[in-house]
Amino acid sequence: MDFQRARTPEQIENRQNEILFACKEIYIKNGYDAVTIKGISEITSFTRPAIYGYYKTKEEIFMDILKEEFILWGVDFQRRCQKTNDYSRELFCSILTDSMCDRTTLLELLSVHLNTMENNTRLERLVEFKKTVYQFFDILQNQIRCFFADADEKNIKDFFDHFLIYLNGLYPHIVHSEIQKQAMTLAGRPPVERNIRQVCYNGLLLISRSLVKK
Repeated sequence: MDFQRARTPEQIENRQNEILFACKEIYIKNGYDAVTIKGISEITSFTRPAIYGYYKTKEEIFMDILKEEFILWGVDFQRRCQKTNDYSRELFCSILTDSMCDRTTLLELLSVHLNTMENNTRLERLVEFKKTVYQFFDILQNQIRCFFADADEKNIKDFFDHFLIYLNGLYPHIVHSEIQKQAMTLAGRPPVERNIRQVCYNGLLLISRSLVKK
């Protein structure tokens, strides 16, 4: 059957979802560098020219994957927060830790590939992505105000400054490839296996101190 151009918003969304699913499948199996437009076309109903009608680069595909991850993270984090009446600092850090560590794709893409993706994405798509990220930050800020009622604007700004650095650096600090492990061992500092949830929680406890009035 000949390929039919999508004409309705629903058809366009279905086509994009098929492309995103194929991209994620290759990425999970073989890593970021293995993803190509040609490879995606081989496991979907699309030719390469048809894919370019939706995405100009593979980085634009990953930007949509990352945008979806932020949306899901926001929904999950807010749902977890709304289940509790205990507004302690420890519980806030625990909820944020669990919601972060359930999104390993987001953590990896942010820490390793974000600059490459952003620099190879059309402006209008990058704006859409930034809006989604800011919506997540609004959700996070609203919950901060619930858990830390005494925190002022400076407290919250300080937290976000540290949190963004932590968010972008957590994954490569904990997760290492085989060649990285070999290099660390040969350099005299063999890697120590660490629990990502425990490291994440401890780090959030430290940076959330800025939210507590002294």
